[in-house]
Amino acid sequence: MIDQILDLMTPEDILAKTEFDKAFPILPERFPTFDHLLEYKREVRDLILLPVKSDEMRAHYNSLDKAVLLKDLAEKMGDCHLYFDANEYPYLVPEGTDQQILWIRDPSASRQMIATYLAFLVKMGDLPSKLDEVILFERPMRTETKLVKGTFPAMRHLHVWTRKS
Repeated sequence: MIDQILDLMTPEDILAKTEFDKAFPILPERFPTFDHLLEYKREVRDLILLPVKSDEMRAHYNSLDKAVLLKDLAEKMGDCHLYFDANEYPYLVPEGTDQQILWIRDPSASRQMIATYLAFLVKMGDLPSKLDEVILFERPMRTETKLVKGTFPAMRHLHVWTRKS
């Protein structure tokens, strides 16, 4: 199972990049349901297709103090090195998509460690056992490329999308 999860994760060579070709937004009219998006999970993983926030969510998120958000996140995490939670500032994604984030305190945490934790979440029932219905992606911490650059580079994190139950 860990090898399957590693294959779902954004490859290290992509995370090491600082410059990217143009990425394309995931828009509801092109991907109306989670099943439509599943057909392109590799393009999401490889940062070719990326989500955007709605105008309202983007305005709300941009109005928040990022230092306060980081402090609040650190308090939620406590002593945990990995913390799995719902995306509090969700993207505009296809209907039926559940958005969660795996927060990673140590920026040098290994892919193996992260995959092992995700396998644990599968075992605990927090993630589906059918890994072909899981979409994972992580944005590089050091890029300025539009759409690829994350909105919260203060802490490494992995986006986890699954079918809403």
